[in-house]
Amino acid sequence: MPDDYTLNFNRIREQYQSRGLEDCLLKSAKNLKEIHGVDYAETPGFNTLDDYNKKLYEKFIVKFFNGRQIDIRDKIKPTGIHYVQEIEYYVKDQNGDNICVGKTLIDNNTKENLYSNPVKLNEENQGLEVKKHIEYFLRFDYMFGHIKKWLNIRE
Repeated sequence: MPDDYTLNFNRIREQYQSRGLEDCLLKSAKNLKEIHGVDYAETPGFNTLDDYNKKLYEKFIVKFFNGRQIDIRDKIKPTGIHYVQEIEYYVKDQNGDNICVGKTLIDNNTKENLYSNPVKLNEENQGLEVKKHIEYFLRFDYMFGHIKKWLNIRE
């Protein structure tokens, strides 16, 4: 008698094969919804994205699931998608290298502060000019089982 792992694997594989996906790779977001019950457009934050980032997220989510073994894909639950502004504060050391002394992550649409590590200067950095570097990207939040995880989506 097959064990639970084998039964689950076979059940999921049959879902793919019944849709003509013999290689067990999703071809579209529609496949993702049909097989794993994940509607990417229902991800919290999706409606705050512009059309360009909605398309980018749609492509990403299919690739993201395809990059995981089929038997663990059902354990992934998207919990948020945000277009964020990341601000890194840094100083230059005596060698001219940048040293990060603080970071802030802000949802660029809602202006919600997602992460903040205030600027901290030690004795060596006191008196040095603090500069900032700003980047924009999508942040994908998800649960893997009971574990919170996130990824940056950059082109």
